[in-house]
Order: sequence, then C-alpha cells, then structure tokens
Amino acid sequence: MQIFFIRHGQTDYNAERRFQGRLDIPLNETGRQQAYKIKSLLKKESTVLDVIYSSPLSRAIETAEIISLVSAQLIIESRLIEVDLGDFDGRLEMEIAGELGNAAYHEWRQCNFTVAAPNGESIQDAMMRVKPFLIELDNSSQVSDIGIVAHQGILMAAKAVISGKSNQQALNEYKQANDEIDIWSLSQRNRIKVLRLVD
Repeated sequence: MQIFFIRHGQTDYNAERRFQGRLDIPLNETGRQQAYKIKSLLKKESTVLDVIYSSPLSRAIETAEIISLVSAQLIIESRLIEVDLGDFDGRLEMEIAGELGNAAYHEWRQCNFTVAAPNGESIQDAMMRVKPFLIELDNSSQVSDIGIVAHQGILMAAKAVISGKSNQQALNEYKQANDEIDIWSLSQRNRIKVLRLVD
C-alpha cells in the first residue's frame, strides 16, 4: 500500500506566519489553487486514490474535496487533526519571539514540536495519537493507494511512526510544502518519492 501524504493548501494564517494549530481556519485563494495543482499532479501521474482520509478541520477537508476524483471515497478521521499548539494558537510568530526572545523562540521552532508549546501537544503525543490509525491501515485488506490530507505537524508525526525515526534531523526531512505530495510505502516503511508541480 502506498500512502500519498498531502498537506492542506495555504490559509491566511500561513501567509501571516500565525500559528493555527487546531483553529479551524479556511483555505485562502492561494490555498485553493494549490489544491487544484495537487489534483493536476495526481492526474499527470495517472494516480487514482480510492480512499482519501482527511483531518476534520475545514482547510484539510476542502483540500481533499478539491483533489478527490470521482472514484475517491472521502473519510474524515479525527486522529489526523493538527498538533495542539496550546497557548501559541492564533498568535503571530514574531509576537511569540518578542516575548520569549529570538534565540529561545528559534530554538523551540527548530525542535519540530519535540518540546510542546505551553499547554499544547508534543510530536511524541501526536505520534501516539496517529499510530493506531496507521496500524489499522496496515492491518486492513486494502491494497490500493490512499491519500491522507492533513497538516504539517501531524504528517511529520505519521512519517515518524512509519519510519521509526523521530529525531530532529528526520523530522526536518518530513516537512512538506502546501503543494507537494510525499509518497510512502507503508509495508516497506520508507519514502518512495516527493512530487511537486512546477509552474
């Protein structure tokens, strides 16, 4: 089974460099165009995803709805919700850096959620949440390619579970742009390739 990891399109919060975490922020027009680019890329690769699992947040659902082909079944999966950023949700990065100091903020930002935001969730917490979902996929009789449309943090956590690697370097490699498809083999537990549509 191949998993096509797809990050939702851009939101105004992304553009403003404002944390959104579990806040239900919709796609902006750029985000919708990115989702259509992903759909075009899937068509170019002649890929038909029989099932697409989506985070319950609207930015992921709308992205999934745009890219889903006629044959695709869309399933909302609550365990794919973004990493909880606690007190940082809704706040500008520069605002938090001003409070913590640039050095301390940069150090936290580079840790890739291995240290939770205040009153938030760590990448390890997110891995524990998404692991049962991935085990269920692995144990299913389904052999077709599937799509997972979600968020930066939870996609990093899912890839860490599959690979068994959650160190800072590995997490850096699992980051994903809004217009990329990151394809992984669930059985072989590794990345196959990254697709990006270049204008």
